[in-house]
Amino acid sequence: MRQDARLLHSRAGRSASPLAHWLDRDDVRRGGGPPSRYGFSLLAAEGASIPGFGKALARELSPVRVTVVMAGLVDTPIKSARREQSAKWAETSLPARRFGQPEDLADAIIFAMRQVGF
Repeated sequence: MRQDARLLHSRAGRSASPLAHWLDRDDVRRGGGPPSRYGFSLLAAEGASIPGFGKALARELSPVRVTVVMAGLVDTPIKSARREQSAKWAETSLPARRFGQPEDLADAIIFAMRQVGF
């Protein structure tokens, strides 16, 4: 990781394609998931560790920006078998009252990429 960090530091001042560099140092990660409850301690620990890792990495790699995108629950073909049941659950349980769409996630990543301050 230290060699990767040196490479990113050396590129930080250049006007290179932001997409290639953002994909190297951003972590797109599922957030949310089932609420913390009995039997889900490993899932809760895994979900909570990603933002902490992102913050620590940002300090290590400064001035390179590190962004962590927590995707939440995204409607994908994986959920298609139980889509109707899942949609009813989402309408009553999620703050947005729906599952996210892949486009929502893409929009968040593009927004973060446009904030590049090279």
